[in-house]
Amino acid sequence: MARLNISRTSGSIGKSGSSGKPLWLLLQLILSLLSGKPPEDTPPPSPPPPDTPPPPSGTNLILLPNNALGAKCLDGSAPGYYFRAGRGAGRLNWHIFLPPGAWCFSTGECAERAGTYLGSTRAYPADGTTKSKAISPPFGGILSGDDSANPAFYNWNLVRVIYCDGGGFLGTRGRVASNGDVVYMDGWNIIQAILKDLQANRGIRSASRLLISGSSAGGQAVVHLCDTIAAAVPSADARCVSDSGFFVDAEDRSGSFYFRSLAQKLVALHQPNYAECAQAYSSTYRWRCFFPQYTVSRTVSTPLFIFNTLFDNIATTIGKQLPSDTAYVRQCLGEILNRSGNITNIVRTRSWGSLQWSTDYCTRAEREAVFESASAVYKEAIAFADTKRSARVFLPASLVHCAIFGASNWNKGMIGGVSFNEALQDWMGA
Repeated sequence: MARLNISRTSGSIGKSGSSGKPLWLLLQLILSLLSGKPPEDTPPPSPPPPDTPPPPSGTNLILLPNNALGAKCLDGSAPGYYFRAGRGAGRLNWHIFLPPGAWCFSTGECAERAGTYLGSTRAYPADGTTKSKAISPPFGGILSGDDSANPAFYNWNLVRVIYCDGGGFLGTRGRVASNGDVVYMDGWNIIQAILKDLQANRGIRSASRLLISGSSAGGQAVVHLCDTIAAAVPSADARCVSDSGFFVDAEDRSGSFYFRSLAQKLVALHQPNYAECAQAYSSTYRWRCFFPQYTVSRTVSTPLFIFNTLFDNIATTIGKQLPSDTAYVRQCLGEILNRSGNITNIVRTRSWGSLQWSTDYCTRAEREAVFESASAVYKEAIAFADTKRSARVFLPASLVHCAIFGASNWNKGMIGGVSFNEALQDWMGA
């Protein structure tokens, strides 16, 4: 395949909006709607399936109630993952996916999250192909087992980790009790327990190729876990993909740093294992490890591909560049994308100040904050690619959040008519 030269150039988060719902729950509702499944705040009571090996075909739930590390989801249920065995030419190739789901930032909010699919495995179906509110996003895009939708990875062994710890797969605090609430912040041990099970029971020790991907909170976690997971499979040629996880420390529309305050809360609450990054910053500045812009060059030596849109609609909401109003956000970002000419060049050269705008959409402060955030994403991602020869970035001028598991965005031409699917295949040599 000819080499393409387009790739580089181109919880709870408090209470948000009028709904009073935590942003992790709002994100869950958005993903449910995008997947065509009705949202539900809490899962129906249901016992977990037994911890048994999967049959040779299908996408099956593996739970680890007796893992040696004692790792638990927020509600104390067993951690786990969905597994689909590789076949044919892909049987020695592996894909580990870390899904989205935001974070929780207080014990009370984590306890609330523990009663949902983002904090418990109790209601996950045994068969991953079953239509369920728990499986959001569904197995589409890069997760698809259909060769026409996912020609490069459809027949690889697929491990879809269940995100149930609320700390971005990195928490080390363990059991936490406060004001009558008891939760378990075991993200780091959950990942270790899953890796041990894959080594002992699923055959990953003989892997030839390994792809580690994640979206949103999972995409951010890939930055921290890429080398850790790759080291657990030394036989494999490992590569990592961070989709919509390049969150930046940028000013919000009021001129403060709201997202930074959330990072500080997460570090204090979950005590994430930030490994090498933690050695670079004192405890006062440990929050910097939350943001890839401060840590990616320190923590990743495995080849990494960063996919991030410059005007990610979820990121601009979390960071309070724009308010938590989906219609308003799309209207504001739509005006920016439709009226700005070569928007990527405007972001690169920071020349948005001379543009003329309608007053019918977002305010000047909001627009300025959105451009500053886009500029930070562009600058820091490109700087990373410049320091790592094996790295690649794909930064379309779009508002899409989480592109790799949705069929439409996965195959949509985003830069010069090239889709992320095509760019990733080119980078992987598929």
